[in-house]
Amino acid sequence: MISTNKSILLSVGKVSFTTIFGNNQNSLAEFTLRLLRGSSELKHLLSHSLGMSTFRTFLRKSVAEENLDFWIAANEFRTSSQGKDWMKTRAEEIFGQYCKESSEHQVNLPCSMRSSLQKAIEECDFIKDDLFTPSIDEIYRLLERDNYARFKRSPEFNEFFKCLGILIEDNI
Repeated sequence: MISTNKSILLSVGKVSFTTIFGNNQNSLAEFTLRLLRGSSELKHLLSHSLGMSTFRTFLRKSVAEENLDFWIAANEFRTSSQGKDWMKTRAEEIFGQYCKESSEHQVNLPCSMRSSLQKAIEECDFIKDDLFTPSIDEIYRLLERDNYARFKRSPEFNEFFKCLGILIEDNI
């Protein structure tokens, strides 16, 4: 039997690749997800709008959505170019919502990290944009190790890839 399926090999140089994907985060994320499929990492999923939405839904079912919410809020804080008054106010809001011990949406940060954040916010007049960087890294590791590992074994993971038209042979 003769197969009518044809393959096309496309060669794209670095400059062309950057031109095609450089300004479109979602397209780059989808390209990476298509390439890596079941071996994709959390960072690839979070770079794709549908991936982020699907993962958020999964986290909501697991009652762990606050980790992603904190990660997003703290990353937005880190990349913001607002004035020092806004930085101080926003740092207090993020800390109060996600890091404070009495918070309804408290994330799982080590006590020493939580104390350092609180001290920096209370004692500093000028809050630096990297204030939450260690916390961002900690929550990302937690998301990756726990939530993303479970997500990759879930039906939602396969459904996400199916929506993109990507078949996953072995669910990792």
